[in-house]
Amino acid sequence: MLQRTLSVGLALFFLLCVVSAATAQDATPYKSNKGYAVQPPSGWEWVTGELEPAELERLPQTIREHYDPNTTDAMFMDLSGKDDAFKDNLNVVVLDDVIPLSPELVEELQRILTQQYESMFESFNLEAFEMAQYGPHSAVKILATYKLLDYELVLFQALMSGPKNSLVLTCTMEKSRRDDRINTCGQAFGSVKFD
Repeated sequence: MLQRTLSVGLALFFLLCVVSAATAQDATPYKSNKGYAVQPPSGWEWVTGELEPAELERLPQTIREHYDPNTTDAMFMDLSGKDDAFKDNLNVVVLDDVIPLSPELVEELQRILTQQYESMFESFNLEAFEMAQYGPHSAVKILATYKLLDYELVLFQALMSGPKNSLVLTCTMEKSRRDDRINTCGQAFGSVKFD
């Protein structure tokens, strides 16, 4: 179940420039009714994460078969760039269970998810899969690069466990903005507060 939820959550990180709704995000943290709050990057806007049928058809079959907009609890996107540019985004998926973060879990997840990501993404290259600390929370950190629709993308992901559930936070960014966005998204990861 964990494997499916992690990979399904990824399906929304491929949004390019189509969003169903957006509202400006101010300095107030996003408070979910699913037991957590997060401070998205400054200026990033909340979006629904639903793809139009034409946009969905542009994606490779390996991505379309995992697409389900209902798996994402919250999504924030930087809509400030050109219309035809990739829109860097932060996606939060809530897992109903507390995930015990252990060396054994990290090893198992690395094996399972690397195989799955390699089958989904063109030129997938795993750079890091390790324990990390974001604010007061320990997390499994995943850092990788891949290609999608001629975009060079970076996947920066954290699996974080709280007292009642767990979160998969994923930032997807265009490779040219990598260093700045990893810093920005790392701050968002560190802002998480569980109820």
